[in-house]
Amino acid sequence: MPASSKRLADPVRSSFKIPGWILHTSVACALLGTATILPAAVIYQEGFETEGEGVRYVSEGRGKLDFDSPDLPVGFPGPSFWGRKSEVSFVGVRAVAADRRAVMNWNHTIPSENISEDFLKVFDSTVAWLTQGRSTKQVYFIPNSGGTGATILKDRLEAAGFTVSDDPLGPLDTTAMDLIIRTPASEPDVTRYTFAAVPYLSFVSTLHDDDLLTGFGQRVNNLEVGDLTTVGTHPALGGKTGSFPLFVEPTPATFDLMGFLPSGATPVLTYVERVPVTVNNLAKVDQLIAGTLESIKTEGSTAVADIAAGEVGDWPHDAQVPGSPDGSVTYAVVGRGQIQVAAAGTYSFHLGVDDGGRLRIDRNKNGLDAGDNVIVQEDGTGFLRVAADVTFDAAGTYDFEWVSFYTGSNFGSEVSVARGAGAAVAVPLDGSTWQALGDTSVTGDIALNGAIALTTYVI
Repeated sequence: MPASSKRLADPVRSSFKIPGWILHTSVACALLGTATILPAAVIYQEGFETEGEGVRYVSEGRGKLDFDSPDLPVGFPGPSFWGRKSEVSFVGVRAVAADRRAVMNWNHTIPSENISEDFLKVFDSTVAWLTQGRSTKQVYFIPNSGGTGATILKDRLEAAGFTVSDDPLGPLDTTAMDLIIRTPASEPDVTRYTFAAVPYLSFVSTLHDDDLLTGFGQRVNNLEVGDLTTVGTHPALGGKTGSFPLFVEPTPATFDLMGFLPSGATPVLTYVERVPVTVNNLAKVDQLIAGTLESIKTEGSTAVADIAAGEVGDWPHDAQVPGSPDGSVTYAVVGRGQIQVAAAGTYSFHLGVDDGGRLRIDRNKNGLDAGDNVIVQEDGTGFLRVAADVTFDAAGTYDFEWVSFYTGSNFGSEVSVARGAGAAVAVPLDGSTWQALGDTSVTGDIALNGAIALTTYVI
């Protein structure tokens, strides 16, 4: 199942398609090794950092140059040999795998009660392909216990007549086994099976590079996997074609994902990984308003420009978010109304928001658009306060739009006004200088003309 690839455009869901299992007979890399003869005493020592770079030597390729790097020169034989271990996934050259290899995105904790029979049959046929021509049916399942996602595979092996056992460790006896399956709970010798001349199946993301299978993988929690689709007619598919679900009912789960694929790898299953869209910037809010991003809308109103769901801000009014959305989802709240300006002049406005928001005022009275932006705040690092001065050429009523969005934890958004320009933004706001827009207990030259209409957009 997954690795990494391009995202597919989708106005509702952002998704990308990635290889599922990798099956190959000639993939992997052989680690480079050097032998060094040391003198009896160290006369001079220099590190490969900066001391000699560009003076006595040039470490060509220094830096992160993985196989999938856009900076990798055409024809370059491999990744950077001068990069630190944390900078590259592979440090080595290609070599022939010792026997058949398969990589699958899986995890020993995957819930087993909902896995489709179609997928399990492909697992069976993959094992049959891996062990083709083997005289016995001995499997080292590392480890041979723990986790429903591992247990269901072990049960399938035993049902097919395999004897499943743990690796007894000690010297590796490749004559005593016909297949090795390694899980994320494996023993710590990361290269124990790298060159073993035994068919090998792994779903340990962090060891794929050590095993010379794929690039360094990653573990992803709560991954939602769409339908699996077969690729080609590889024998490991057992004749299976078309698409089928991994889970009978959609089930987010933890997966160990493979890294980038070396040349010669053969994907046999792909799937679409569905990543829920989150409201985490104003561009997403604008898509919600325009209707190009699907959402659930709830209408409401407030008499004061102060709404809160956990983040109380500077004022005590704290109207509820329409619909009271669950804190586990992301959402936007859009407020629209009119302000009454008592006299021409320059006034200070303030937006306090967690996580992000925007204030627009239609001073030219030609409709609200980006040219009417007064305050824009997308930092998203807690409750932040931003002020701006606005000049009105005449007294009267002006339309405004107040938007804010929630990405997690607490939410709160407030619009405040002050008499005069350049009012200081204190923490908390000074009530003798500022007031919440719509607070009728305090008089000022900027007031609400009616209530603020609110709309919550939840995705």
